[in-house]
Amino acid sequence: MEGGNLILMRYITRGNDEIFIAKVYDEQGNPKDLTNYTIRCEIKEAPEGADLISGVVTKTNPSQGEIQIAFSAADTAKLQANKQYYMDLEFTDPNGKKFNYPKPPEPVMVLGRVTD
Repeated sequence: MEGGNLILMRYITRGNDEIFIAKVYDEQGNPKDLTNYTIRCEIKEAPEGADLISGVVTKTNPSQGEIQIAFSAADTAKLQANKQYYMDLEFTDPNGKKFNYPKPPEPVMVLGRVTD
């Protein structure tokens, strides 16, 4: 997994409920079985910064590496529009080994809304 791929979002609209689907692949390009993994998602101003918001991660098809990451409108409203933040996921395997992905953390741009 540590050399694998993960498809993530790049934009969040401030003040909206946001749901993203991601698929995790192993080093060989096969779907990573996440059945026995615990997964967390955080967004920060900088990779080593304080947590600003956390996403709710749901394993939608764990044997095929598919997850859903959800952020509430109340949480995305805490982010400043037209600003870049960083997010990553922390995976804990069944033996307690933890690693973060992607490396480096994924930049995420927060957009403002036109219609309120």
